Amino acid sequence: SSQNRPLIAVAHRGASGHAPENTLAAIDEAHRLGAETVEVDVQLTSDDQLILMHDTRLDRTTDVEEVFPNRAPYDVGDFTLAEIRRLDAGSSFDDAFAGEPVPLLSQALNRLKKHRMNLLLEVKEPSRYPGIENRIADELARHPYWLMPNGPDQPHRLVVQSFDWESTERSKEILPAL
Repeated sequence: SSQNRPLIAVAHRGASGHAPENTLAAIDEAHRLGAETVEVDVQLTSDDQLILMHDTRLDRTTDVEEVFPNRAPYDVGDFTLAEIRRLDAGSSFDDAFAGEPVPLLSQALNRLKKHRMNLLLEVKEPSRYPGIENRIADELARHPYWLMPNGPDQPHRLVVQSFDWESTERSKEILPAL
């Protein structure tokens, strides 16, 4: 039963106090620091690619204003993956992380699996991204490791969450095992 699962240390947006949030560097740092579970935020690009990003705008954590000076308000959903790949998601945290890219969800899934860490996947502002729950389910189907349960004495391998109740219900209908 769920009450026997252990209390777990979750690295919020990866180890976001030690590395740029929602990057592979933050996942690596969370692993180095001993976290068992990483929380990341997922949004959709204009060409329907799933990326890690907390804010619905790109300007706080990337150099989007320099790279695309005339594209305000810099909403995630207004940029293609190729455009977002040009952004630096590390320098605003620390020059040591210059050039750190905004990762795809698939890259985060692979890195977390390699580290044998669990994932708390937050669907960020899903009302902005109709169909995002299906896109996430499709991505997870390509990474079946994430759909297998951990043992009952272990934290959940994958939890999908959102502040949007309807989105959470859609996710549960699509992915009833999670």
